[in-house]
Amino acid sequence: MSTKAATLTTAFLFATICVKAQSLSALRSYDNELAGIKAATDRNSFKYQYSLWAPKVADALADAEKTDVDSLGLKNLKTIRLKESTVLYFTRSTAEEIDIYWFAKIDGEKKAHTFADNHAVRSKKETSAVDTTYAASPITDATNRLDGFTISTKKHGKILCVPDVRARILFETLNANPPVTNKEELSDSLQQRLNILWADSAMCREEWNGLPRMITLDNAKNDFRICTYTIQFDNFTDKSFGAVILNVSEKPTPIILNDKTPEIRQPERTKCTPQKWYGALYANMIENEIDGRQYYTLLGFKSNDGLVKTRVIDIMTIRNNKISFGMPVFKHPKATYQRRIFKYSAQANMVLKYDGKRKSIVFDHLAAENKLYANEPQFVGPDFSYDCYKQTKSGWIFQSDVDIRNPKN
Repeated sequence: MSTKAATLTTAFLFATICVKAQSLSALRSYDNELAGIKAATDRNSFKYQYSLWAPKVADALADAEKTDVDSLGLKNLKTIRLKESTVLYFTRSTAEEIDIYWFAKIDGEKKAHTFADNHAVRSKKETSAVDTTYAASPITDATNRLDGFTISTKKHGKILCVPDVRARILFETLNANPPVTNKEELSDSLQQRLNILWADSAMCREEWNGLPRMITLDNAKNDFRICTYTIQFDNFTDKSFGAVILNVSEKPTPIILNDKTPEIRQPERTKCTPQKWYGALYANMIENEIDGRQYYTLLGFKSNDGLVKTRVIDIMTIRNNKISFGMPVFKHPKATYQRRIFKYSAQANMVLKYDGKRKSIVFDHLAAENKLYANEPQFVGPDFSYDCYKQTKSGWIFQSDVDIRNPKN
């Protein structure tokens, strides 16, 4: 090696050491600052202080090595040691909820990511979140390809489960603003990691509340699970992804859902399969029987394309481990539909929810202000009246102009 090259190498190493030392010193300083930030009694004051503090922590963590972070002995930021990443976290509790704030850095990458999750104290038996002792544990799949963690307490049990840190980062990156340019590649990487997650028996027994961009619905018997998520690509085009996981508690069998929306010409009258699925992000699942057979009604939505929003009511059936979507059970006086699709202006919001007391799916009646535009969804919106589908033994019966106010005692 020449003298000049040796000098440059030495200078580079010295600069790297200086950057690491500065980052570690900064992390220790930010750790000390955290005590004062958490002590803010006003929630808005805390949020403001946190918004200024968190980016600095992420920048310092990005320049630090895992072994160096382990040696710091941070007091307020707790460290979770994972196989291929470093996680720092802290919690902020009230009597009603626990907020979990965490930072993650994948080994070898020069970037750290910031996340926030929430656990609501819902049950009366579940005691106050204040003065709770927290414990964190690494988790992984049987083949040791995923890299996740859980945070739990004795009072509340498991409050956060992130089955794979890299999957969480990929979800957030794909939904970042401004958007990234290599979404196809990142989407493929995410799909590969989720395929591992969906097929692993131990991981399927976990509750994945640490992947909030993916909605996970379990049936009452916990023998299957449906996972869906949506990615918006260029020019407001979107595609849904997901899987129905059978035999969750034993040997999971993931059935991958393939969104073929553009190929389905009459979606309200077409029965679909996992291979040709009218993709949607399902937010709610209703379990019922029609003519003595079990079926599942799914309430969901598709992404906003800039002009039009779309909501969906679909039916899923499982027979001999074979899955189908759509069923002619949405009954109107002059027509019967396999599924229902509502398209309306992107500037409007539509109510679509299940009312358990009425055993009905209640939704806004959509109409255009000018009848000339009745067939143009971008000019359609709620008109302050409501319709519903009433649950019966033979299907969902349409009823118009229903009163959704709470009945008087």
